[in-house]
Amino acid sequence: MEPQKYPLTLRILHWSMALIIIGLLILGFLMGNVLTDEPYTHDLFTWHKSFGVLALMLIALRIVTRFSLNQHIPQLSAMMKKYELVAAKVGHLLLYVLMVVTPASGYLMSSTYPNSSGIALFGIPLPDALPKDEALAQFFTGVHVVSTYLLAALVVGHIAAAIKHRYVDKHGDAIRKMW
Repeated sequence: MEPQKYPLTLRILHWSMALIIIGLLILGFLMGNVLTDEPYTHDLFTWHKSFGVLALMLIALRIVTRFSLNQHIPQLSAMMKKYELVAAKVGHLLLYVLMVVTPASGYLMSSTYPNSSGIALFGIPLPDALPKDEALAQFFTGVHVVSTYLLAALVVGHIAAAIKHRYVDKHGDAIRKMW
C-alpha cells in the first residue's frame, strides 16, 4: 500500500527550502572561512542576504501552510520506537525554530552592523529592522553563528534519520511521504 503523502504544497516548500538552506549553509561557510578576501565576496554576501530573506519568507509561509493543512499530515510510522518518535518531534520543532532564528538573526545582524551595505531581496532594498549599533551587531552575529551551526547539525541529523529509516529499518515511508 502506498503511504499517505504530505500535501503537495508542503512537499514543494520542504524541497525548495532544503535546497535554499543547504545552499546558504555552504555559501555562508565559504564566505566566512574560504573566500574572505576575493573581489566577488561582497556579491556573495548580497546573494546570501537575498536567499536568507527568501528563506525567512518561505518558513513563514510553511508554518502557516503546515497549520492550515494539519489534518492532512501523515502520522509518523507506527514501526518507530518511542525514542525515535520523541526525537522526530523534538528535531522537527527545533528545525522550525532554527529556520526562523537563523535568517532572522542574520537580518538583524546586517541591520545593526554599522558598516553593512544594507539588505536587499534580489535588488529590492529592505529597511533595517533596528538602528546601527556595534554591540547589537555583535550579539546578533553570535546568535547567527550559533544558530547556523545548530541548524547544520540538525539538517545532517534529519538526512541521516531519513536514510536510516529507509535503508536500515526498511520502513522508508518517511521519504516516500515527502516525495
